[in-house]
Amino acid sequence: MITRALTLAHAHAEVAEGVIPGAGLTLAMSRGADTPPPARVLDISTLSELRGITKEDAHLRIGALVTMQQLRESEIVRQVLPALSQMAGEIGSAPLRRLATIGGNVAWGAGDLVPVLLAYRAKLLCAGAKVSIEAPQRRGLIEAVCIPLAPFALTFAEKAGLRESFSPSLITVAATARINDGKLHDVALAVGGGAEPPRRLPSSETALAADTPDALGGRLREVIEHEILGVETDERARLRARIAANLLADCLRENRP
Repeated sequence: MITRALTLAHAHAEVAEGVIPGAGLTLAMSRGADTPPPARVLDISTLSELRGITKEDAHLRIGALVTMQQLRESEIVRQVLPALSQMAGEIGSAPLRRLATIGGNVAWGAGDLVPVLLAYRAKLLCAGAKVSIEAPQRRGLIEAVCIPLAPFALTFAEKAGLRESFSPSLITVAATARINDGKLHDVALAVGGGAEPPRRLPSSETALAADTPDALGGRLREVIEHEILGVETDERARLRARIAANLLADCLRENRP
């Protein structure tokens, strides 16, 4: 059953009761014959508070209903968040990008935008409060994604999969950093997508803060791969960790100060 949210307050109340919020893609899937729809879906597509891309103080506020296509076409996103603009254009087909939203990509948990947002230090706006994307206790309606407008000298995002756009990625990686005095500073490395839980890589970030990619040498890949893999022994998890480590290490070396 699909009902329509009358106001933002009504939407928050319904989602708190367990109703699944949705707009373009969720509603299309709920009406489809091939996939069993959720018992209750809340149509939030008419809520203007969840739309638009606006600059607020030192942050960019991206409404939860902003689509992949709108992200890709936004001039301000292209200028200040180039890795996010790039990744939005690599998700699915053109018809899917016109339906899929940034809020839905984040709420799914396996979305390819999530590692990019983590690398950009984004927060979610939920019920008026900013919360971490990684917070496991995060529940409720996502109103917007808020991203600091920080001038990073290095921004990078890449996804690896069996097919580039039309299937879930094997793994997605992202990195941002500042460069001062010939060294990387304020490094953020993130992974996610597909079966890989989205997260930052603090140990690898610390290693890069203490040394340069060149000084770390071959150990750079090992440090990153070890942190991604953790205690996993599954061969597919090993493959994901190896691919991610190679992508991030190559990026950091190619863009070294």
